[in-house]
Amino acid sequence: MENRESFTGLHNVSKHILFLQESAEATMLTLKTLSGHHQQLLADVPDGDRHATELAQGMLTHVETQFQSISLRLKGLEKRMDNIIALSFHLVTQDGNRIMQADSSSMATIALVTLVFLPVSTVSTIFGNQFFNFDPVTIRISQSFWIFWVVSILLTLLVLLVWRVFTKGLPPGWYDAFNMKRGRWSR
Repeated sequence: MENRESFTGLHNVSKHILFLQESAEATMLTLKTLSGHHQQLLADVPDGDRHATELAQGMLTHVETQFQSISLRLKGLEKRMDNIIALSFHLVTQDGNRIMQADSSSMATIALVTLVFLPVSTVSTIFGNQFFNFDPVTIRISQSFWIFWVVSILLTLLVLLVWRVFTKGLPPGWYDAFNMKRGRWSR
């Protein structure tokens, strides 16, 4: 909520800067028109009254220069505000990316744990009843129970290898070794 208020404040400041720029430009246009009209009138003023009119013309030029300076400052301020807004947006985007990356890491961990236990679950579902003998008095484990672990471990390693190759590709050097062996097989 605090971030939203900060962005709202930044956009409000940016909006006010645009309003002030428009006002400064309108004032400069008015001053230019007024100064131009005053220049035309200055030609018709007699020499004795010219001093006051020239002072007024100088004051109009001075005020116009001040508004040009204000307009330049407002343009610089607008660029700074644009940079601040862009930086804020990028920082929020980076935070969102970090959260997504942590979430992605959690999902990868869950997927890996599933890949480890899925083959064991499958093998135990298929062969589970044949490894145990349930008598009313005792529970006995078959002597070939070791087959369950061998098949489960090999299947788990195979699944993990396929997952590794699928997600990251072959480790460095394996592809060349495979091609070299394959070349020997094809001869």
